[in-house]
Amino acid sequence: MSAPELSITQAADLLGVSDDTMRRWADADRIATHLSASGRRVVAGADLAALAQELAVEERPAGSTASSARNRMRGIVTRVVRDTV
Repeated sequence: MSAPELSITQAADLLGVSDDTMRRWADADRIATHLSASGRRVVAGADLAALAQELAVEERPAGSTASSARNRMRGIVTRVVRDTV
């Protein structure tokens, strides 16, 4: 069984960054990529996991307190509903 490979877009989505950021990181050798059989740039799952761990360490400065998961959620606001409470 071969190791999982992800497209640049899939990898970017999992890390919460843009496709362009993933490409810049690959160009700067921060993460290894190679061409798939179809000629698309892909990232090995193990390499992506290693980068995710590296980013997790970078994002939390020493001595910082834990933050709410709600503050780390990604997404786009499509509607705001005001509660009457």
